[in-house]
Amino acid sequence: MNEPAIRTEEQIISLFPGRETFVCQGWVLKKMRESLLVYPLYYKFSEGDILENVRRCGEISRQCGAECVFRIVEHTNYHLSAILTDAGYVLRECGIVSELYLPEQYERAGFNRSYLYRCYQKEEKSSEKKGD
Repeated sequence: MNEPAIRTEEQIISLFPGRETFVCQGWVLKKMRESLLVYPLYYKFSEGDILENVRRCGEISRQCGAECVFRIVEHTNYHLSAILTDAGYVLRECGIVSELYLPEQYERAGFNRSYLYRCYQKEEKSSEKKGD
């Protein structure tokens, strides 16, 4: 488990207004404009079938009228990427988050902490693309 990355993700989540935040089986869901971001930070605490949790998050996003986007932090949720791919989700974005506030002795030595995240979103069906 990547505890420093999870703490940073928790801080990122807390920056956004809390009025549209949900918790689903240990996963934090955040409504952001046209997207429902799913942060499965507490994967080890998820109860029940993970695929069912993915479906449940998709249903919540439909009810909100938003696209369901899963944001996965490196070294957490090892099997979730494969489960999402099998469920029709595709990798839409990769990024790096760096922690900038480090003690002075580490900054001089060139150390910093960073981690990779990946965002998965449901792939549009070809029939939906033709309707545009």
